[in-house]
Amino acid sequence: MDKYHRSAVTNGSLWIEKIDQRSALARRYRDLLNGLYDELHAPGGDGLPLIEQAAAKRLAGVLTRLEIAEGKMVSGDATFDDIAYTALIKLATKLSYRLGLEPRVDELELRQMGRRRW
Repeated sequence: MDKYHRSAVTNGSLWIEKIDQRSALARRYRDLLNGLYDELHAPGGDGLPLIEQAAAKRLAGVLTRLEIAEGKMVSGDATFDDIAYTALIKLATKLSYRLGLEPRVDELELRQMGRRRW
């Protein structure tokens, strides 16, 4: 399908919800999404199957929410919810693995972590 017969959401000229795309949160979401696309070797999501594009968007959203939660945590905000935070971490991990974005930890770093006493 050519770009003239797709919806504005598909073309990227409109988001589903009418939000100010210039807001700090919208910009951060977009930065994370573009970073994920780059890690998937698909700048702008081009060439990715639709399901992988959707998973990358969900992951960018979850990562944005995690950053908000971490800001609350370090500032001592009473509204910080550690159960919701843990659920977001689990979801981010699951989506990362689904996209093939496994965390990379150096073998030396693993050995050093094993020697630490908590």
